[in-house]
Amino acid sequence: MKNTILILLLSITYTSCKAQYSLQNYDSANDLPSGSYCADTFNDFNNYEGTWKSVLGNKDFTIILQKRTHVYYDFEDIYTDFLVGEYIYKENNVEIINTTSNLSTNEVRGNNINGRLFIQDNNDFPICYDCVPNERRVQLFFTDPTRTHVHALIVLRHKIENGVQVIKAFLYETLSITVEGDNLPEHLTVPTGEYTLIKQ
Repeated sequence: MKNTILILLLSITYTSCKAQYSLQNYDSANDLPSGSYCADTFNDFNNYEGTWKSVLGNKDFTIILQKRTHVYYDFEDIYTDFLVGEYIYKENNVEIINTTSNLSTNEVRGNNINGRLFIQDNNDFPICYDCVPNERRVQLFFTDPTRTHVHALIVLRHKIENGVQVIKAFLYETLSITVEGDNLPEHLTVPTGEYTLIKQ
């Protein structure tokens, strides 16, 4: 009888511990219990890892993206996978901004490109007219370290075009906080808009 009670107690303890550590994909990442691991279970982030480059006229925009796994996310008291990155922007082959020295940071949200949110509704901004139903796009924070008062997002869509991996990116500002008389620039250093970045 004692052995049965002990086995039952161990079983209950094991089950309750497991419940606090639940592996879930991003489609069900809301209201997770403390200590849960919200993982990139479909490996969507893997498609975005690497160096990507866009050259349009005299403008050269490069981003480097990395997947970070099992990162503690104190805002929600969970562990999660993140997509992070840094970038280089040039005009007329002159480097205007380069944040790639920040790639080695291990701080949550310490990178100038970072996040873990997926957009699955094709009608959500920016509208995707040629996405297949429920196609996952990635929405990330985009920071300009020289203009931290300008808040921006970048939405990424991975595609294969003519056998080449590309990212369709849409960079847009959400808010610019300036005080009259500060004479701060109102916009990001990198021009907003659409980019097609090719895997290098």
